[in-house]
Amino acid sequence: MYYRLNFITTTVDQWKRKRIKRFVISLYIIFSCFTGFVLYQSYDSFDYMASVLSEKVTQVKQEISDIEPRVLLLKQKIEKRDQMLQQIKFYTQFERRPSLWHARLLEIADKLPSKMVLDRISYISTNSKGSNKTPEFTITGHVLIRDSERDIHLVDQFRSNLVESQYFHSVYDQMYLKNNNIYKDKDDLKLTFSMVFEK
Repeated sequence: MYYRLNFITTTVDQWKRKRIKRFVISLYIIFSCFTGFVLYQSYDSFDYMASVLSEKVTQVKQEISDIEPRVLLLKQKIEKRDQMLQQIKFYTQFERRPSLWHARLLEIADKLPSKMVLDRISYISTNSKGSNKTPEFTITGHVLIRDSERDIHLVDQFRSNLVESQYFHSVYDQMYLKNNNIYKDKDDLKLTFSMVFEK
């Protein structure tokens, strides 16, 4: 009787162990499958993100390639502008380089109408002793009005031509007329003027 009970107890214990073993194996398989599924989903997500980033990088590279020639052209223009600014600084040093007045007088002579007469050209420098005025370049002249009324507009035309000149435009900020007078001179009308250039 004792052996039979012992045999039954041993058999029950073996069944319990097998059930526990099967349960543990089942849990292990379920956990392994779940882990594999999570890893697969993570890899799929990372792969998708990598493909999106790769497309973005390719797009940015293409945009950079498209804009790079414009940037180089802009850089060349900036360098040319800086070079021209340096040249302007050189050509505006009239007190230190009096010989450059020759270029200024040539510009005036080139724009001067044939019927206009210049009576005086004066320049006031900031380095002049006792002078508190701003630098002033003044042209004084006259026009004899004989043939037509269009001669009256010669002074405005002369000023406009000098304003549009790159030489004077880069040096002076203001160019205006003052002391304009028209009076009878013998048989003709005489128009006198003063043209002032200020920085």
